[in-house]
Parts: sequence; structure tokens; C-alpha cells
Amino acid sequence: MITVLGIALLAGITLKRILHPFTGYGDREGIAISEFTDPLQNLAALLIAFVIVLAADSYAEANQAVTDEARTISRLYALADYAPEPERRDLKAELICYARAVHVLEWNWMAKGGYASPVPTVWSERIREVFHRLADNQLQVFPLMLEAEDARASARHTRVSESQPDIPGVLFWFMTLTVGATLIGFALSIPKTGNQVHLGGLVTLMLLFLLSLYLIEDFDLPYQGLVSVEPTALEETENDVTREFEATYGESSLPCDDSGNPR
Repeated sequence: MITVLGIALLAGITLKRILHPFTGYGDREGIAISEFTDPLQNLAALLIAFVIVLAADSYAEANQAVTDEARTISRLYALADYAPEPERRDLKAELICYARAVHVLEWNWMAKGGYASPVPTVWSERIREVFHRLADNQLQVFPLMLEAEDARASARHTRVSESQPDIPGVLFWFMTLTVGATLIGFALSIPKTGNQVHLGGLVTLMLLFLLSLYLIEDFDLPYQGLVSVEPTALEETENDVTREFEATYGESSLPCDDSGNPR
């Protein structure tokens, strides 16, 4: 991005100096350069606004998915109290290990642009195994537990899918090239002499465009960058349920370490 916009700015200023003796802007009547820059300006603004909305939606969905996942883990942990032993203990322990594996291991995968980590998937499969064992007990709360489990799986799917860019690369680079062309047009329209203020404004405009492109890219990858989504809700939920579990069963009853890896 920096290279494209920097080259566009320098090319526009250079072309202005080279072509001025031949075009004679201001020396004779002709088509005003603004008639070329105005459509480019409108197109660039439209593209930036459209792509910002897409990126902001991706960021908001990722943030909401984290909150939903933490909420459903807490709900499923509470519903586990209605299950008989040893399924009650097993379900609670595996939920804790799942939450640990997500906010410690899977978060690093997503931050690096990866997809789902295999470790939380192990705990998801173990959770489903407990559900298979509970299916024969005819618990009245079993439908509620299934609903919470489906919500957890759905929230994880949404969270993980948002680690991949929603904005197509072709669209992003088309927008970048449009912004570059707009800068060239602005550079061609400034005066040849006494243009210090115009050059300062042009550089400021380039920096604002560059910041907009950076924010778009940052929002489109919500688990990395300056304004990344953090696993705070999941970590807080894991801490809360871990204290309750250890008070009842003891820390040694957990089948995972502090990072969620199976022991």
C-alpha cells in the first residue's frame, strides 16, 4: 500500500512538471483537470466507504461470536449440574479444557491467519461423547443442554471463519489503485510554483488515504493488528468455572494443563 501510494504521488508531481509546458493549464482554455479528478474522487470515496462497512461487519461478528461462545460455555457448565456423575464432572472438566485451548492455543492460530486449532476440536469431540452417554438418561434439561451445545459450536464456527479475510484481494487492490489514481489527479491540478501549501495538503491527503486502507485491512483481520479482538470474555468465563470446579473436584481432576493440552 505504501509503495503504490508513494509511487502515485511522485508520478503525479513529476508528470505535472513534465507536461506543464505542453498542456499550459491556466494559459489557454480547455477541459479543467477537476473534471477528471472529481469522478475519481467520488469513486475512491465510494469504494472506501463500501469496504469499510464490510470490514467493520467482519470485526463486529468476530467480537459478538467471542461473547456468545463464552456465554454458552457458562450456560452449559451450569446445566451440567443436572447431569448424574460421572458425566457431570466429565462435562464440566472438558468445557474448562475447551475454553483454555481456545483462548490460549486457538487464538494464536487465528492471530497468525490460520484456521481452527486441533486441540479445541479434541475437547469438542469429548463433549459430544458425554452427550451420547447422557442421551439414555432421559434428563428433562437434556434439550436445553443440546441447544447450548449447538450454540457453542455455532459461535466457534463463526469466530474461526472470521479469522479469514472477508474482502476479496482483487477488490482491495482495485480500491488502492483507484486511490492512487486520485492522488495523481490531485497532483496534476496543483500550481507549478508557490505550491507549498498544496503539496502539504496532498501529502496529508495521502496519509489519510493510507490510514483508511490500513484500518480496513486491520478490521478485516480482527484477531491481529492494532484493534484486535481479544479473548477476554472466554478467559474470564474459564477462570470463573475453574474456581468452582477445583473447589468441588480438585485441580488434579482436570484432564488438561493450563494451556488446554490433554495430559
